[in-house]
Amino acid sequence: MGVYRIRWRRLAQLRRAWIPGALIPINTVAPVASGTPEVAEVLSCTTGTWTNSPTSYTYQWQRDNSGGGTYSDIAAATSSTYVLVSADTDCNVRCQVTAHNTVGASYPAASNALGLVTARYYELGSDLPAVLIEIDFDHDPTSTSFTWTDVTAYVREFSLHRGRPDTLSQPAPGTLALTLKNTDDRFTPTNTAGAYYPNVLPMRRIRVRAKWNSVAYNLFTGYVEDWPLSFPDMNRNALVTVQASDAFAVLNLTDLGGQSYAAQLSSARATAVFGFAGFNTWNASTGQDTIVASGTIAYGTMALPHVQDVAQSESGLVYADAGGTLRFQDRQYRFTNNATSVGTVGTGGGMIGYQDLTTSYGVSNLWNSIRVTANGGTAETATDASSTASYYKRTLDWPPGGSYLVASQAVALSAAQAILASYKNPALRVPEVVTVPAGATANWPTVLALDLSDRMTLSHITPGGGTILGSKHVEGVTHDVSFERTWDATLALSDATSAGVWVLGNATYSLLGESTILSY
Repeated sequence: MGVYRIRWRRLAQLRRAWIPGALIPINTVAPVASGTPEVAEVLSCTTGTWTNSPTSYTYQWQRDNSGGGTYSDIAAATSSTYVLVSADTDCNVRCQVTAHNTVGASYPAASNALGLVTARYYELGSDLPAVLIEIDFDHDPTSTSFTWTDVTAYVREFSLHRGRPDTLSQPAPGTLALTLKNTDDRFTPTNTAGAYYPNVLPMRRIRVRAKWNSVAYNLFTGYVEDWPLSFPDMNRNALVTVQASDAFAVLNLTDLGGQSYAAQLSSARATAVFGFAGFNTWNASTGQDTIVASGTIAYGTMALPHVQDVAQSESGLVYADAGGTLRFQDRQYRFTNNATSVGTVGTGGGMIGYQDLTTSYGVSNLWNSIRVTANGGTAETATDASSTASYYKRTLDWPPGGSYLVASQAVALSAAQAILASYKNPALRVPEVVTVPAGATANWPTVLALDLSDRMTLSHITPGGGTILGSKHVEGVTHDVSFERTWDATLALSDATSAGVWVLGNATYSLLGESTILSY
């Protein structure tokens, strides 16, 4: 008898567990989320279709980890609608619906996700790109996580610059000056009641992006270096002009002391330094020269000047692009990768218009005696007698202000000869052109996407009917933007000499007798 009582008791327990499970609502058609996945837009969610007569529904909106597919609940997002916030940017958002009836609650049913949430850009006008400026207040610069906070509503103006003035120098760290309205003290670092306290700190990550025709473009990515406050108009106003630098700031803080590098290609040395500085991704072309072994590097030797010496020794280029990626280009990169012009700056129809064009035709970059000293060896000199007779002897020690890290005497001589060919005679140079893309808005994609080494065409007709024509390389990019609806993009240009460059073994640039400048 006792055995039967035990069995009946167990059966009753199973029935109590099974009967509610059978009668609670069961989802047959998943809920559907709808709306535009953009910050400040409203998403809504249907209940879906359920069996067993639900009497009510509850909702829980969720976001995943930056598109990674692992969802977590969003605090206080428990209605059938949800307003997207900046924390949702670059994440998928979905809704879980739970149905209830007289028996109990169902298992949650998840809706569809609408795609990665995009940030809302600030509109400056129909003929200007929209802008988005964000700061990651919540994370240290070494963190692999990002939480971007949109501060665009507080921006008055910004100016950013990347690049170099000419080909005889290396790019300095890219900079951003951003003026923010601070009347509520939200950007005051010591304001304990501030919206971002206690995270208004130096070295917080910052980025500037623009959008045109639904396409987003990076303009600047870097780190805040200062939050200087000002109180103009006799204290009737409050501003903070954020000062920021790009990834070069990190390289300039990285001490290579104690490191030792074997002799290796210039690209391998550059990427080894990038990795030591904590970067996980970069872009590097092959490299043409072998950089000497470093030995044990002395403490106080920073990564930035070392990698710039590597680039100068290669006659190449190292810089941080607008998205924050470090790039190393060897000396043949421009000839073999950027053969096609991306756009034309000029006065003709459909061209990128400009309001100011500065030229030079003088001795500031005229050099007729180039001296390159092989590392551990002797100086190799290339001189042009005709130029010396016309302009006196003008000697350039290469690289200017740096160290030459190649041991080969033959390579040092080739470098001297190649530099001499480009600078022995005066040339009409265009160190600066201030463009006005709003005059032909179809050119905004070109202007916003410009990067160092891009090839452009200059086509200027003077008032007297003369022409200034030529193929150019972009050496520097500056954007000056006022939220009173003005936007100037200033370009530093250099002559693109690919038509006169001989790259041995390359079908395009190895036409002996037609290409007269040897790219060593």
